Amino acid sequence: MLKTRPDGFDAVLMDVQMPVMDGLSAMRAIRGELGIVGLPIIAFTAGVRDDQQAAAREAGANDVLPKPMDLEEMAQLLVRWIGPRGQGDTPRLALSAGEASVLGAGPASAADAFPDIPGIDRERAIQRVGGDLGMFVGLLEFFIEDNADAAAQARRELAEGRREDAARRMHTLRSNAGFICAMELMEEAGALEAAIENDEPDVDARLAVVGERIERLIEASAPWR
Repeated sequence: MLKTRPDGFDAVLMDVQMPVMDGLSAMRAIRGELGIVGLPIIAFTAGVRDDQQAAAREAGANDVLPKPMDLEEMAQLLVRWIGPRGQGDTPRLALSAGEASVLGAGPASAADAFPDIPGIDRERAIQRVGGDLGMFVGLLEFFIEDNADAAAQARRELAEGRREDAARRMHTLRSNAGFICAMELMEEAGALEAAIENDEPDVDARLAVVGERIERLIEASAPWR
């Protein structure tokens, strides 16, 4: 899109860890191959170490936001890099695949009560989406669609010797759980990602437990979907 419309966007929201072409490579391509140097790029990453954030900046990011994203913080960054917008003047954002999925929810419905779902930190979720019920339900639906069988797929990938794929799947689960503020699940997925990378012995049993947690969360969220 940027190749055909280099002036068509106000900013790029870039997921750092993506399959096929990762975000660092994509940013280098935007800055180098396409020669687009003035367009603000905001990188999203689950990595919070200084060296991980420095790598994103070196690849071309103007700023870095940790996952799960905070809408208020993201809004402040957009104002900083592209300026405030008037009513009805929406920023033109180029989104990488992961960010497009979670930012595509509908408008708020102030009259509806915000869901109280076991396994999700309700107060944190309200703060994260600014009380926007429509956005939260969109995130919840995206989470279920993308992660319902994440644990089973990771176990299958490990059985086939695809350790990197299994670790990436837990990385994605961690990020997506963070978006809906399923904090315990987010922590478990992050720990499992590290366990898979380190070839720890009890991974299969821990994946089974995570799979059961996901099933319970999906069951509890049924009235809101």
